[in-house]
Amino acid sequence: MITSRCDNGQIVSEMQSSPSLRRYSNLSIEILVASLTLLPIFILIWFYGQLADRIPVFLNLRGEVEVWAAKSIGSVFRLPAMAIDLQLICLLMKYGVVKFKSGKVHNESLQDEITTLTARLWDWLRCLVAFKMAAASSEIVFTSVERLKFLAKPAWLVTWAAAFVAIVVAAIYGYRLWRVVRAQKEQVKKISPAREHLIGGVLYCNRKDPSLFVNTYLFNFGNKWVYLLLSSLLAYPLLVFLPG
Repeated sequence: MITSRCDNGQIVSEMQSSPSLRRYSNLSIEILVASLTLLPIFILIWFYGQLADRIPVFLNLRGEVEVWAAKSIGSVFRLPAMAIDLQLICLLMKYGVVKFKSGKVHNESLQDEITTLTARLWDWLRCLVAFKMAAASSEIVFTSVERLKFLAKPAWLVTWAAAFVAIVVAAIYGYRLWRVVRAQKEQVKKISPAREHLIGGVLYCNRKDPSLFVNTYLFNFGNKWVYLLLSSLLAYPLLVFLPG
């Protein structure tokens, strides 16, 4: 057990042994996400020589190509790279949720329910992102290879179906989380990180704290995974505008 104290010596937080990410993961979901994320890469490699000189970059609401880009390694594999980046962001956010401690926990069952619901929400979003990005990546092939053009419309429909399901699932889990958090609200005493772990009074950095997120200061810069998360967040808009 790790304890932290204020200057007056009073105990303000108790962190139990850090929960494992594996406890809140499902092997079937991990295999599904990995397959949908990596499979488009191999498909694009296989069909690369048959692709047209122009690659679709953006489709409108009717499924028609609005923006094209010249065929290149960057334009063809931009969407799979974005898919990998989004999966990293979602997985690190899930990791942060599992490791997060908001304060002294008076009801472990409620805290565990909150963590479980949030982890499941991130898993749902990871699956839907995988479906959406896999379908979007396949559109490159379906719009370029003549014998496969009949699949372009179904792929476009899958991307929109995934977006719709993501909204519905987020709303359902969001409501369930709100109910549990409200029940726990009176039982959790939020605290601020100890001052000795603050850099310039602004940034929290504690290598012994397994949390990715902390109260008040958002990120724990003593956790090495926070740098991968921030890099992934910065990489995504760069990948979005890469063809241009």
